[in-house]
Amino acid sequence: MRIFTALLLLFAGTCWLAARQQVVGTIDKNPGKPLVAVPDFRASGAAAPFIATFNRTVQADLENSPLINYVAKTRYPVQIPQQPSDLIAGVAPPSARPVNPQGNRLTDWSQRARLTHVTYADVRDSTRNLIRWGFFLEDDKDMAARNGGQVFESFGTYSEMDSAQMDLVGVFEYLIGNTDWSVIMRHNIRLVQITGRPVLYPVPYDFDFSGLVDASYARPDPRMPIKSVRQRLYRGMCRTPDQISPTLARVMAARDSINQAFATLPDVDPKRLKDVQKYLDEGFKALSTAKDFMAEQQYVCSKTRE
Repeated sequence: MRIFTALLLLFAGTCWLAARQQVVGTIDKNPGKPLVAVPDFRASGAAAPFIATFNRTVQADLENSPLINYVAKTRYPVQIPQQPSDLIAGVAPPSARPVNPQGNRLTDWSQRARLTHVTYADVRDSTRNLIRWGFFLEDDKDMAARNGGQVFESFGTYSEMDSAQMDLVGVFEYLIGNTDWSVIMRHNIRLVQITGRPVLYPVPYDFDFSGLVDASYARPDPRMPIKSVRQRLYRGMCRTPDQISPTLARVMAARDSINQAFATLPDVDPKRLKDVQKYLDEGFKALSTAKDFMAEQQYVCSKTRE
């Protein structure tokens, strides 16, 4: 359960709950993202008739971005900058919110998860109460709204997916040894749509059939060329080395942070943690270079050619 929740937290972003801790408070939308304000651009000559439309387009794109919190231009900077040095005074002050070391390690396109202790009460015999690890998972619609969109209820095609997010999902699922997902069938995948954008954003969830979790009941689909969930199989898009390199570099850059997510899990057996780290090390080795990773794409690329 704790390894499973850690996987959610790699694609998610809230803090751990201490055992038996009572939590009272409010949930802030998009905590920790940078505040960005953009003054109106100016133009003269032939460009003047088009500058208003340009400013509206820039504002709309930034307001829909999942990476920042767009704020009114009257907030930051204090005065409209006229030269590069003027931008220094307009930088938003650092947030007083404590840095959360557990969440958003790879992307905000994820459902937030929170680890907790759950007490199962026997109403007839309190001595038989059970305490187990569990987790809270963010609602689909809240996750979509947090990223400026809404859940897409229909089916989508690979050509409709945002390529960067699609590649991140494919590489992450490979890293953890998960083949139990499908974008086309929306199996363990949510699709999010942002009004005005021609692409869909796939959001993965439910990793209990991954090799990293290694659940006792997990078995791979018999149609796949693997016999155990511990065997990795890339099921993302068939990409060239140049196309997949940015995603590989992104995941490799988060290697220490990902390892820390598991190393700081409470109450994990040291032998289990050692197995997790070894399994991740094997995955990172395959992701180290685009050239090496091309061999891992053989299955999906052969399917593409058929």
